[in-house]
Amino acid sequence: MLVLIGEKEIIYPAKKALERLNRVAPQIKTALIPAAGYDLVWTQTNLVNQKILEFFDSQVSEKMGDTRGRHVV
Repeated sequence: MLVLIGEKEIIYPAKKALERLNRVAPQIKTALIPAAGYDLVWTQTNLVNQKILEFFDSQVSEKMGDTRGRHVV
């Protein structure tokens, strides 16, 4: 599972939320997206896409036992 949170989130303190999530569920991958709030998929599209692709790559690599990088599935 991947959780992305914008650093400018106004409902809760983003950094503290990610720290707590990392503490209680360390198997979940997390990332703080700079200069974004709840609208992170629109304000930081390229970075969000990059984080998602990196996550998918890591999942495929783990399943295939390969750490060489991107795989075509």
